[in-house]
Amino acid sequence: MSLPRQIIPGDTWFITRRCTQRTSLLKPCAILTAVFMYLLIYCAKQYGIMIHAVCVMSTHYHLVVTDPFGLLPRFMENLNKLLAKVLNCH
Repeated sequence: MSLPRQIIPGDTWFITRRCTQRTSLLKPCAILTAVFMYLLIYCAKQYGIMIHAVCVMSTHYHLVVTDPFGLLPRFMENLNKLLAKVLNCH
């Protein structure tokens, strides 16, 4: 088993998150785009994460972020949880 990833305050991260079973849940749609951006900004403000780049594809998304306080795991958990709830409702 590998060691857990160290979360060091101030590090910059490239993050990729895939939808369940590689399904196209993030299809291009004005509503989904607006909701994704809203949730991203909401969570970034809540945890103090700096967003540098965002790319949303139909089956996954990419983020380039800087985590000044070492709260990246909480940020990702909250973002993915809220996004899943929105996609389930949509």
